[in-house]
Formats: sequence, C-alpha cells, structure tokens
Amino acid sequence: MSSPLRLVEGKLTAMRFLERPDQGSAGSCQVPPVDPEARKKSLGYWFTHTVVPILAALTGNGAAANALVFQQADEDLVLAELNAAADKVEHPATWSYANLRETRTFASANAFVTVGKNGKILFAKLPVEIEIGGESYRGFLGGQCFDVGDDVVAVVDRRGRLFALSSPDRRRTVMDHTCSDTGLAGLTHNLWLAWKWMFIGMNCFVIPIMILLLWTGDDGFSNLGVDLAMLLGGPAAIGVMLALLLGVRLSWADWLPAWRTSGILKALGRPDLCTVDFLATRTEAERNGEVRDTDIGQIYYAPAPKP
Repeated sequence: MSSPLRLVEGKLTAMRFLERPDQGSAGSCQVPPVDPEARKKSLGYWFTHTVVPILAALTGNGAAANALVFQQADEDLVLAELNAAADKVEHPATWSYANLRETRTFASANAFVTVGKNGKILFAKLPVEIEIGGESYRGFLGGQCFDVGDDVVAVVDRRGRLFALSSPDRRRTVMDHTCSDTGLAGLTHNLWLAWKWMFIGMNCFVIPIMILLLWTGDDGFSNLGVDLAMLLGGPAAIGVMLALLLGVRLSWADWLPAWRTSGILKALGRPDLCTVDFLATRTEAERNGEVRDTDIGQIYYAPAPKP
C-alpha cells in the first residue's frame, strides 16, 4: 500500500476470478501434501529429542534429562490424542483442528487455494476483477463473500488496485491475501501480554533466589545501595532481555500484514477493529450460522455490537 487508500461505494455489477486453481485454471496443479511425520525425520527433531537429553544426563543434569524426555513423550501423546479425535469427526467445522489437519493445496501462476477436509476453502490468493459504477478494479483477495447485485464498499489505492471489499455496515470484509488476522494494535497487544506474563513468571523465580543469595551471603544486605541495585537491576535486565527476544523473534513479515490490515480498517472508518482477533470472530460467525455456503476463504467479521 504505497499510495493512499480511498473508498468506492456502489452496487457490485460484475465480479470474476481471473484464476481458480481448484477449478482447473490453465497451468494449475495440486501441490504434494506435507508428510505429517516429516518433522520426526529432521535433524532438528533428532537433536532435541536424542542428543539434548543425553548431554543433559552426561553433564549431571539427570532431572533435566528426565523432564525433557517426559515433556517430549507428553507432546507426542497429546498430538496422538488430537489426531485420534480428529479421525472420528466426519463433518468438521471449518476452523477446527480436524479440518485444518487434512488440507489440499492447488496452485497456478498467480493464485493458490487451500481446501480443508470439509471441502471449504481455508486460505487463498485469488486474482479477482470487480466492477462498481462502470469502473473495473483488480486485486488479489484472500476470500470472497459477495455476489453480483450486492451493495459494497471497495478499498482501492490511487492506481485502482483492489485491497478490500466490505459490506456497507462493515460487518463483513474480504481483504488482500497478504493481510493478517489482526491489526497493528492487536499484534502489539499480544506482544505486550506475552512480555508481561513472561516477565512476571521469570521474576517469580529470580527475585526470591536473589533475596536468598543476599540473605545467606557473607556480605548480604551490608550495602543498601548495592543490594537495591541488584534487586531492581535483575528484573530490569530480564525485561530488556525478553523484549529483545520477542523483537528478534518477529520479522518484517510479521509486522507488514498487520500494518496492511490496520490501513484497510482505518480507510473503512473502523480503526476500533484493529485490536480484534478475526480468527475468533470467523469461528464465532460459523457457529452462529452467519457463513453462507458460497463464502470462501478468509472473511473478516466485525464483532456484533454489544447491547
């Protein structure tokens, strides 16, 4: 979104997909499925599940080695239970584990479509051309929930590229396929929560240990300034370390989709939705029967207004 966004309101007079790889578009093919057991054959899996526990035991950390083995066995057990439960579900909900586990992906030169076990499209890059008020706009949407004849609001840039299509009440929106499930405010809030609880959790262990060391040390609590510096500097250092850890963990590929989502929501006049987790509202909409059979891909449902 290198240029400012503007709104185009009117009736959707025409709409067509330029490519639909799941419907046999020219040059389309099915992508080979990922082997669910492939992770167990990787070098990283072997290292963490075999070498690390052995090294822990050889260095005298028997308890840590046992804990690692127990944790890894528990993860495999939980995954096996999830898979067993998913096998029993014949008609899974669209965003359930049972549906997401068995997917098929079709791709072409400029598009891709991922279909779940229930046959519904989950993720997509759909080249689409629409017409509103005699003007045509093209873009790559991640879903579609509108029909010809619907009143819509299109979000386009100065060059006429289509970035989103929304209902007049902003209740339903489809966006560019590169958008994320939350805006910048939502991503920042999630990072803040992760940092806060990691900070609290680590300091619940670190501060008592520091107090104990000062209490039992020969020079403990002999210099109030030094002691306070240790007790305050330790948590501060942990906070900085966690912030750097989370910052390094994220990349531009994490921030850019959230920035695009925020830009579209602000253009639609709904900056309040930048904190919404649209994956949750998508699941809730399906549970409430708001999803139509013709709806495909990722649709952004605004939360219902509170009474």
